[in-house]
Amino acid sequence: MPEELWPKTCDCCRRKTLALGDAFCSACWDPWAKLSPLVQFAREPQEVEALLRRYEGAVDELQRRSCQHVAEQFEESVSAGSQAVISMPVAFFQDLKADKRTLYATYSLLVDIGARKPARPQDDANRRLVDTTLWGQSGQYVRTAALSLDGSGVSSYGEVWVTLDDICVAYRSIVLEENSFDFVERHGLGSERIKTRPYGYLATWIDRGKLAIAKCGLDLKADTKENDFIGILLFTEGQRNTDRFLEVHIYGGFNWDAIIAYKFDEKKLNASWGDKKKQEIEMIVVEAARSQADRS
Repeated sequence: MPEELWPKTCDCCRRKTLALGDAFCSACWDPWAKLSPLVQFAREPQEVEALLRRYEGAVDELQRRSCQHVAEQFEESVSAGSQAVISMPVAFFQDLKADKRTLYATYSLLVDIGARKPARPQDDANRRLVDTTLWGQSGQYVRTAALSLDGSGVSSYGEVWVTLDDICVAYRSIVLEENSFDFVERHGLGSERIKTRPYGYLATWIDRGKLAIAKCGLDLKADTKENDFIGILLFTEGQRNTDRFLEVHIYGGFNWDAIIAYKFDEKKLNASWGDKKKQEIEMIVVEAARSQADRS
């Protein structure tokens, strides 16, 4: 077939990303991620039933506190409007934006191919332990994001926040109740005492609203306003030990075509940076505003 007929449009995400010889779409990872093991885990009957029990328990408590209406609004907001937002350093963002052939890779893959230096031995071991404890060999292919209602990310992980298109990630993603490091530590996973992940803290993309109710129900009050939902779902002050969010686990990577919006954490635009650095960041802020205006 003549090369001028390429690239072709992906049947899954409708991006024109498929170059001659490609085995999968660089935006949505179809068909490579079609049988996402993460989604299979989240669909296990024990997982679904345990989540439903936690959800129903949270709903009963919310009804007892006369918060049912607020809870219904919150669940609907999360189910219909929350998206996967990845926080990344400016350098990562610039690499993705500069070349659509650049793929967002995991720490393990980058270290294993010699594309980056490993973290300190203990940190390196912890990162790999968390991935394998939760997902086994599949852990090396998992990218993580935060569930967000307004496109804001977790500032302690990077100053640029990119929103991924649902059509590119929803079918291959699941949602964990909290940061995976905290989850593994909280439940003693990987130890001799507890070796299996507890059920009820994991949800498919379509059930993320139920998981949000199970986790955040106690934060909802009868007078909670819709504007407050943003901070209840994702709270960040720039310190990882105080961050609170639901973590999206995405099986496979993505390129620039999967990103539908981005913005910059303006709290990190400070006077300690040189003029050149500030100009680069200010340009990103302007481009982000223009990008969102073009898509609206």
